[in-house]
Amino acid sequence: MTAPPQPGTADVRVATAAMGTRFEIVLLGEDPRVLRAAGEAALARVEEAHQAFSRFDQASLIAHLRRSAPRPVVVDRQTLAMFEALAWVARQSEGAFDPYYRNPAGPAEWPITDLDRGTVAFPTSFCDPDLGGCAKGFAVDWAVTVLRDAGVTQAFVQGGTSSMFGLGAPSGSPGWRVALGAQAGDPVIALMDQGLACSASMVIRDGRQSAHLFDRGIGQLLTSDHGAVVVGPGAGLADAWATAAAVTGTRPGQLNGSWNCWIRKGTHPWRHPTIPA
Repeated sequence: MTAPPQPGTADVRVATAAMGTRFEIVLLGEDPRVLRAAGEAALARVEEAHQAFSRFDQASLIAHLRRSAPRPVVVDRQTLAMFEALAWVARQSEGAFDPYYRNPAGPAEWPITDLDRGTVAFPTSFCDPDLGGCAKGFAVDWAVTVLRDAGVTQAFVQGGTSSMFGLGAPSGSPGWRVALGAQAGDPVIALMDQGLACSASMVIRDGRQSAHLFDRGIGQLLTSDHGAVVVGPGAGLADAWATAAAVTGTRPGQLNGSWNCWIRKGTHPWRHPTIPA
């Protein structure tokens, strides 16, 4: 996954359980005490995100938003930006990514964000979010912000191996290396100040392949077998776009040149579709 540290470089690793998975951070630098303190602060930010976005904890921000609907709730700047970004990707992808369960008899309403007041409002109590992997991606991004603020310039942050960000790069390397599989010919991506997310429409549970993604457009679980990887400026948006790509089996047409995408059907080789001319 990563290049080995250079002689004389401290290599500090910290981890925590959050959002139903394991978050890990590898930090490189001069002073291990500084690195560890920064890593622990970044994990604390991840744990805050876990508490805020749980669908099952009645003390979470999500539960508070559901109870308060349609009244607005004041949230922090990062959470406000996340809700705006999720709605934007959902609209741009024409619903291929949609993190909300809705009342089938009602309209497809979206949370209302107010940048001036710093609030989010669920339009009805039926707008029920399941942020899933995209919340992991944003938690990775927020952990990276904490590391940057602490002066860390070389770190790798991952949440459950499906959401990650490479901050800087190990000395002598073009980036933090991430392999998209163990088979010969599987791509190896070097992340340098980039996020990566992967999504799949099917997963293996109890030794059997089962559907993993729900297509809101058709109202049922997907039966196609697509995998998608998206690389770009942030892990949170990469997560959302990777879900859209796994649902459609194609590179989302709205992705600009700042993003790269790999698609695979079943066990076929990865494809790297480019932006249409």
